[in-house]
Amino acid sequence: MRLFKEPLLYFLLAGFALFVLYYSINPEVEDQSIAVDENSILTFIQYRSKAFSPELAKQRWQAMNQEERKQLLLDYYEEELLFREADGLGLMEDDYIIKRRLVQKMEFIIQSEAAEEKRPSEAELLAFMEEHKADYKVQPYISFTHIYFPVGVAVDQGLLQTLNQQAVAFADAGKFGERFLYHRNYIERTRDYVLAHFGEAFAQKLFAWPQEELDAKQWIGPISSEHGQHFLLVTQRKAAYQPKLAEVYSRVEQDYLRQQQRLQRKVAVKKLSEKYPARGDEALIKLLQES
Repeated sequence: MRLFKEPLLYFLLAGFALFVLYYSINPEVEDQSIAVDENSILTFIQYRSKAFSPELAKQRWQAMNQEERKQLLLDYYEEELLFREADGLGLMEDDYIIKRRLVQKMEFIIQSEAAEEKRPSEAELLAFMEEHKADYKVQPYISFTHIYFPVGVAVDQGLLQTLNQQAVAFADAGKFGERFLYHRNYIERTRDYVLAHFGEAFAQKLFAWPQEELDAKQWIGPISSEHGQHFLLVTQRKAAYQPKLAEVYSRVEQDYLRQQQRLQRKVAVKKLSEKYPARGDEALIKLLQES
């Protein structure tokens, strides 16, 4: 054919051959440099502290002195060096630990995306708090001191009158009775806490004691517990109540943000499942889809 007689064709073929030969002898070298910049360091700090907040990481970085920064940079650089070499040796293949690390990194990315969203408004927090109001309900609590007499020890029937006539103070309770197994003074302790130390019957009677008698700041008793008899001076008793948002704002906000992160993860996983559909045993796939 005339085409094979054209000198230009052989010139092009020779040029192509030289091109292939050159790159077979001098393959293009990938950029294996390690980025050492603020973004990389801030990401490293977040992984190290397990607190996925760019703002907090930046604050920690800025608060470090020169020596602390040098050590952190060295830790980061050495870790990257070892990782690159391990990757080059193929050590990541079929390694479950590495797989888990990569999964954690994806979760980190998802959490970071959720954290970057706008802070919740007060209306959103109020709605969230209302939806989970049982989580924020303040349990009833009480403050008191007591004088204890163990089971089997005779109790002076006139002691209650003596305590009130002498106006024995909170701090002087230790001058009477015996040493108790737990504490003498209980400050702002919940009903469950009191129950654990004194028993159900004691807690029930104490938290149902007429408020007008407690308001008089007089000694009361004796009240029986699992351990014996007790005379009490109650300084405060607070019924269960639902707090205002201002009282628990930080806690509600953190709970709200954690919920948003869980929802963000669920959405991200759902989206990825469309990209990587499950295949194999139909019964198992059906069970997976129901979960």
